[in-house]
Amino acid sequence: MSEEQNTPGKAERQAQMIELARQLITEIDELGIKAGDQFVSLAKRARTNRVLIMATIVSVGLDLVLTVVLALIGIGMQHNTDRIDALTQRLDTAQTVQRQKALCPLYQIFLDSKSPQGRKAAPDPEKYDHAFVVISDGYKALDCNQFITKTP
Repeated sequence: MSEEQNTPGKAERQAQMIELARQLITEIDELGIKAGDQFVSLAKRARTNRVLIMATIVSVGLDLVLTVVLALIGIGMQHNTDRIDALTQRLDTAQTVQRQKALCPLYQIFLDSKSPQGRKAAPDPEKYDHAFVVISDGYKALDCNQFITKTP
């Protein structure tokens, strides 16, 4: 009898073990599917990360290139500005010298022509005086004293 009692209990236990094994296999299959999904998700994220890293590298490279280009443009513009300033200075000096060469001798002649007899002969002595004030101001503005005393 002990064999008969063991047999039904044994069959029940085997059935329970089989059912537990099936549940275990089902859970393992579900875990396998979830693990596969997670692996696919990780692969997608890794690909996205690689794309973002490449985009960052490209943008940093582009930023460096643009910085260098703009620096070179700025240096070129500064060089051009310096050249224009030098040319302007030379032209200004040349104009001043030409003005002095042309006008200072004339102003000197006009100033030398001022006399009390000329004032008396002028129809309007105040205009005569005013004209010589204007001539004197022009003479001073061109710094003719310095130019006339130099030997050309």
